[in-house]
Amino acid sequence: MANEYTQSPLGQSISRNETLTVDASVVLVSSAQKRKSIYLRNTSAGGQVISLSFSDTNEAAAGAGIVLNPNDAIIDSTSEAYEAWNGKITAIASGAGGTLAIMERGD
Repeated sequence: MANEYTQSPLGQSISRNETLTVDASVVLVSSAQKRKSIYLRNTSAGGQVISLSFSDTNEAAAGAGIVLNPNDAIIDSTSEAYEAWNGKITAIASGAGGTLAIMERGD
């Protein structure tokens, strides 16, 4: 994991900006915490599909939940009428060597 930035170009604090290796076993992407936003992109070079679970009770399962093909992304962000998910996020890949880019802003 490489943490590259501590501040965004607009001066907003970034809690986390890194890449996570995701294999065929469940990994913790982010623990339950108050967050303003989270951006997740499948940056796998080998074609691995990454499945995500936004759940405090159920872990990620291959092909279930939010499924990201290579270069697919998801953004969860707080707005006036919506609060970003504050629970646990887990991931699993369809094969070894998957990578997930993460940019997360805390409260």
